[in-house]
Amino acid sequence: MFEFLRKSPKWATQLPPHIELTKPEIDGLELIRKEFGIDNEEFQLYIMGHPQITRRTLLHQYRHYKSPGLTEKDVLQVILAQRFFSHFEIGNDLLGLRSVAEDESKYVARLEEIMMQHTNIESLIDAILEYEERQEPTPPAQAGYEKVATRVNEILKHTLRN
Repeated sequence: MFEFLRKSPKWATQLPPHIELTKPEIDGLELIRKEFGIDNEEFQLYIMGHPQITRRTLLHQYRHYKSPGLTEKDVLQVILAQRFFSHFEIGNDLLGLRSVAEDESKYVARLEEIMMQHTNIESLIDAILEYEERQEPTPPAQAGYEKVATRVNEILKHTLRN
């Protein structure tokens, strides 16, 4: 494994281990980074903000919290609450939770409503990603990044859903 890390681009070695990019994904992404002259740190942040990477992160959290003592609904609520609080801290909403966050009973009712609509991890992740995409394209479109985004999407869209 350490040999692989030495040969990987700097941006790839700085990604959290649960992201698990394949060698072909890394190689393809590195070609894009070099072609467009994007520095390692900027590219790493760009990749971290990609919806497929968000999907991988949420699936990782799901597997982490899944245990015999928790119901599916409990696990999904934990994942949703964690994602919402990261949005809340920077002043953003997620699935209408911000407007009810100050009232515990309304917050719990909204969580219940969301859980009734999304009873499995794939449905919840899809809802989160669709909402986030409507709020602000992820990663944000920057001048000159349209071609980068298209090519990165082509590589990462083949991500397995589980």
